Amino acid sequence: MVDDSDSPGATGIAAQHAPYPDTPRKVAPTDGSDKFNTLRDPLVPVACWLLNDPAFAFDSSFVSSNFRPELVGNEDTSGLMELVQSNQGCPASLFGHCDPMGSDALNKTLGDRRVTAIYALLTRQTPLWEKLYSAPAVGDTWGTRAIQSMLQTLKNKSGQSYYPQTDTADGQYGPDTTAAVKQYQTDNPPLSADGAAGTATRAKLFAAYMDWLCTPDGSTTPFQMQIVDFLGGASAGPGDTPKLSTQSCGKFNPILLLANSVMHGDPGTRNGLDAPNRRVIMFLFKAGTTVDPATWPCPLIGDPGDACKAAFWPDGDQRRTNGDVERSYKKKPDTMACRFYDRFARRSPCERGAFKIWCKTRSGSGCRTLRTG
Repeated sequence: MVDDSDSPGATGIAAQHAPYPDTPRKVAPTDGSDKFNTLRDPLVPVACWLLNDPAFAFDSSFVSSNFRPELVGNEDTSGLMELVQSNQGCPASLFGHCDPMGSDALNKTLGDRRVTAIYALLTRQTPLWEKLYSAPAVGDTWGTRAIQSMLQTLKNKSGQSYYPQTDTADGQYGPDTTAAVKQYQTDNPPLSADGAAGTATRAKLFAAYMDWLCTPDGSTTPFQMQIVDFLGGASAGPGDTPKLSTQSCGKFNPILLLANSVMHGDPGTRNGLDAPNRRVIMFLFKAGTTVDPATWPCPLIGDPGDACKAAFWPDGDQRRTNGDVERSYKKKPDTMACRFYDRFARRSPCERGAFKIWCKTRSGSGCRTLRTG
């Protein structure tokens, strides 16, 4: 889907970056000679994908069914699937972000969980979802509500939702939930039809829901990325959340800083307005890009965010702090603390939305301009 609005809660973006000059930059010598050194930028994002509200609820890493158009597109717009297909051989990297509420440590963990959920989905690693499910953290509890949501989306052999669409996913394991789980187990042997969503049932349910999220309407072939499609994939294996491929920026790089009066006002209003900060971004880099992990400043999933702070701008903490008036990165790029990430973001339509964006659409011929600055 396309973010064609500056309003909070706008949906995601799948877009090509503006062409980057691929010419060497001359650097003056220091020895007084008439020769010049040359430099090239080794990390050049060529495309980006933004997964934004309403995919993530407040304090949650569970990927809702609203995510599907962002991934596979719909009749009007392209999603991640077409973007990846249009950029063959371009390694990907995922960055998780949170809103400014809560501590740095809490938000680093929540960002870790969000980016893990997306990485696991794209590479079909159900054990990573099981880790998120079975080990709640920082208020992020999948639990019965996630089971209900998945069963509400998936259809039984009669074409009806396993869990009634008329029922709310309330997190209570009542008779309707038990009946839905039992019917799902009956339709998916050799699961034991006992109505309890145990480990084996969850594994099948996760896999089916992942495939549903990744299958375009009218198709039976799910979209899937491989571990080696990511920047850190060369040395990664199943179950890893590898450096270069996955990282969390926590609350360090907001794109919207609400005024203090709003931050300390009604929590429901604040959480709704803060939704644009709860996002996962994928950057696709130039084909053939490789990076030495030792030079990558982002910490591993599960590690503290101290390495992030080492890459801050000198005034990084001031940049990311809410003030008396609202500030937007789209209007002025001074809200992100990390200079490493800011270097990607300020040229990116997924974060700025202020440059010319070219993006394939299903309804048009070729590409069209979605936003001009």
